[in-house]
Amino acid sequence: MGFSRAELAVHVIGEITAKMKLEGYSVSDPPDGGPSEEPGVRVPTWRRVWFTIQGRGIEGRTVAAVEALVSDSERTGGVRFQGMVNLLSPAVEEVLFDIPDSALDSSFRPGNEYAQRNLLDMNSFAGLKDPSSLDRDFHVIDYGVGDGVDRFMECVTGEVAAFLAARDSVDKLVGLALRPRETDPGWPSPSRFRGVVVLCLLDDRVGDAVGLMDRYLLWERYKRSDSRERVQAFDSALRQRFPEYALARSR
Repeated sequence: MGFSRAELAVHVIGEITAKMKLEGYSVSDPPDGGPSEEPGVRVPTWRRVWFTIQGRGIEGRTVAAVEALVSDSERTGGVRFQGMVNLLSPAVEEVLFDIPDSALDSSFRPGNEYAQRNLLDMNSFAGLKDPSSLDRDFHVIDYGVGDGVDRFMECVTGEVAAFLAARDSVDKLVGLALRPRETDPGWPSPSRFRGVVVLCLLDDRVGDAVGLMDRYLLWERYKRSDSRERVQAFDSALRQRFPEYALARSR
């Protein structure tokens, strides 16, 4: 007898969780503060689970996290799921809470509850595997039918591990701060740029922070969610927050 899709989703999450624990991950509360399943319904059509892992970030500065989003699949009658890898920083979040929304990218606007001040960098499993792909669904059609969990874990131990290894030091993040994302060629990530600048200042790397700011202020064109005015406002806010940065920027 087959599983209902709700039962199958719970089963798949259990399988993913067991395999993630074998790789050293632990289940985590959603770091974005969002729900773990579709709210307001008796039988959720989607569920998500977060995992974090020690030793894959910068000690005391960043946290490596993976999200699995499991939802009903109308196409197969089973469930499909997607993965996201995130590099988070509570230390950066603490600083950015005192920075006005007008100095961040335009996702930080009233009513957008999904904008995260703790997000340094992210990518979907699809983007890691094939930057031109818009999505990459893993499928389980019924109990024991579908190789989605195994393929999900192959990405965790392969592309996800490589993504995190390329971001496990401030030096590496400085090198990535102004590099366009593979899934968004032409522009750096506004949140990654700001987060790395703040990390530099928290680690007394004022020269790196100033160098990144100088280069970004000279950018010819900004991503639609960013602007020269927003970057200038961010620069001004950092001058107020970090006196040593203000001194260096005034020279």
